[in-house]
Amino acid sequence: MSAAGLRAALIVLAAQAAGCDREATASKARPHPFHDVRDYGAVADGQTEATEAIRRAIAAASAEGGGTVYFGAGRYLTGPIRLRSNITLFFDAGAVVKWSQDFDDYLPMVRARWEGTEVKTFSPLIYGDKLENVAIHGRGVLDGQGEPWWKFWRELRSDYEKTGKWRTDSKWQKEFAKQNPQAVTKLLKATARGYADAMKDPKGAAEIMSKYMKVKEDPDVLAAQVKATVESTNAPAGKPIGWRPSPPPCG
Repeated sequence: MSAAGLRAALIVLAAQAAGCDREATASKARPHPFHDVRDYGAVADGQTEATEAIRRAIAAASAEGGGTVYFGAGRYLTGPIRLRSNITLFFDAGAVVKWSQDFDDYLPMVRARWEGTEVKTFSPLIYGDKLENVAIHGRGVLDGQGEPWWKFWRELRSDYEKTGKWRTDSKWQKEFAKQNPQAVTKLLKATARGYADAMKDPKGAAEIMSKYMKVKEDPDVLAAQVKATVESTNAPAGKPIGWRPSPPPCG
């Protein structure tokens, strides 16, 4: 082979090698279009908890730079779903996702907002913090199964109506108070508009703050603050405003 022919052959081989490298790089960078949660262990029977399978599917998509986590037709039971950046959740027609009714599944508490106040509280059903490029699509059904939460609130409310005091002995309420030593005061003041009782019993509201929320301030001063907050909303004494009174924080 002549020198010119050898140079030509080497150029062709180099070009082919470069092309292969580009194809390999592109293949590595190209995210998988769909990550079906069933491929990661989810069982769509409505009874087997799929929380870990969904977490694995999201982690796999995230490791590829992003992608779509897919829920096909079927019934899924899960705890809170924690999103990552560049992830799409796609709930196809026929998919029904039901969230756990066990309060402990929503622990540990995470940074979120409760009626406009930043706190650490139970994880939302779908949670993310400081994310970008996320989406939720599809024609599936998302069912939070919230009845146990309302039942717990109704029991608290019933006890209060019987005793005149809010019950604060559950482990979840104690954990909320532990996680939010500063925010609880703002929470009560922010939601005082919903406390029809506070107008009638500002000292009772102050008692919640001082005993349960561990607010170190003179009870009479707290009572005056609560009364002033409620009065500023023009709330009729003893009547809720617009809707049922809000529960106490984490209640």
